[in-house]
Amino acid sequence: YRSHNNVDKKEARRVAVEMLEKVGINDPERRVRAYPHELSGGMAQRTLIAIALSSSPKLLVADDPTSGVDVTIQAQILDEIWELAEQTGSATLMVTWDLGIVANYCERLAVMYAGEIVEHADVRTFLASPLHPYSKSLLGLTRSDGSEWMRSGSVDPRHLPPGCKGHPFCQVSRSECRTTAPALREVEPGRYVRCHMEFRGRG
Repeated sequence: YRSHNNVDKKEARRVAVEMLEKVGINDPERRVRAYPHELSGGMAQRTLIAIALSSSPKLLVADDPTSGVDVTIQAQILDEIWELAEQTGSATLMVTWDLGIVANYCERLAVMYAGEIVEHADVRTFLASPLHPYSKSLLGLTRSDGSEWMRSGSVDPRHLPPGCKGHPFCQVSRSECRTTAPALREVEPGRYVRCHMEFRGRG
């Protein structure tokens, strides 16, 4: 805290105790003196959240914040991130594979494939009707013939194919997908898709 704020040790300790209390650490006066190995996994996660938000950052990047944490306290940790971000005025960027987390805690969503955003939309709109073939595969959707939109598999980032990076696994790809990289384009107000397919309305 002192590396980001011009305060003395006494004030930094007061803030540390206050933040530990906000994230639900019992007996924060004692825990503030604890070593990492003396904390449970859940307490360690809460402590990191407190550290990250102590200086009221404009943006908090939470990369899989509940990884390795018992499922019974995952919701508690996510609620704490949400509440503290609201209190401190921080925007939060959540990186996760869990679409349940996205549905419950996020306003907008960006789906990435091979290092590129392939769809960017409002969460509710996306979950109701994803457009990109990879997005459809994430939600387990199938085509009318029963096949998946994209087969399981991923490209080697060291040897990316020409054209669309997902075309080797996409069952709706066509000739231009194999030669020309699609641009991320706005297909509806506030909704963007990186694909050569034409989208009319939602879906």
